[in-house]
Formats: sequence, structure tokens, C-alpha cells
Amino acid sequence: MKIVETTSNHLVLEDRPRFLAGFVWFLGVACIWSSLSGQTSGMAETVLVTSLGFGMLWIAHQFFPYQRLTFNKKTGIFTRVVARLNGRKITSHALSNIERAAIEAQWSEGTRMERLALVINGEKHPLEFGFYGTSRGGLVKKINTWLAEA
Repeated sequence: MKIVETTSNHLVLEDRPRFLAGFVWFLGVACIWSSLSGQTSGMAETVLVTSLGFGMLWIAHQFFPYQRLTFNKKTGIFTRVVARLNGRKITSHALSNIERAAIEAQWSEGTRMERLALVINGEKHPLEFGFYGTSRGGLVKKINTWLAEA
């Protein structure tokens, strides 16, 4: 996730996981293609490779959507657009209900994994679908600074 626009009235963040999402989509399609084109030997292998392909496509669809987060002081609205192959989902919240940006963290094999979240009316709402090994502290600081500006 990165900041693509920051002004006194707008803060826009985008998450476009092109490389990882493209890789998973490619592997899923390659698995399905190999089973449909007869490159597998036997029914068991065909079913296994096809299932693996559809599983990868489901993971890519579910966990790697493109999203755009827009904080707009003029309208007083935060808008989140999540775009997948089957359409876009748009959610909005009033900026006055957003208390702050926060980090949700977990430990995985000795590594701290983080994801960005917003605290809205006392509840944490994650803005990312998975946890990442890179720090989200800089984004949280920039969002909170932007929200605090009058």
C-alpha cells in the first residue's frame, strides 16, 4: 500500500499487488491449462492439478484485490473501493467517526507481520486482507497526521 496523493483536502492510498497477484493468477491458469490440454498423466493427477489451479485462482481473487482508499475533508467522507474480477465494492464512513489509523500485528515464525487498520467508533477495521512482513508504521503516522490537521 502506498500514498498516491496527499493534499490538505485529500489523502489517497492505493494497494495494487501486481507482481504477487499476477504470479498467483498465472500459476492458477497454468495448472488448469495443463490439465485441460492433456499434459497430466492419469485421472488422479488431472483432478489434483485442476483443484490446485482453482484453489490458486480463488486465493488470488480473495486476497489480492486492487483497492483505493480516499480520505476527503471537503465531503467529510472516507471511501474504500475494492475491485475484483466480479465487480467493485464501495464502502464509506464519515471522517468524524474515524478515531485513528492503527496497526494490527501478529508473530509468524519469529517475524512480526503487520496490516493497516482504521479505528472507527471504537472498532478496528482492517484495510488489508493479509499480514505483511514490512512495517506499516510510516503509513499509520502519515494517516494520523493528516487526520489531525484541521
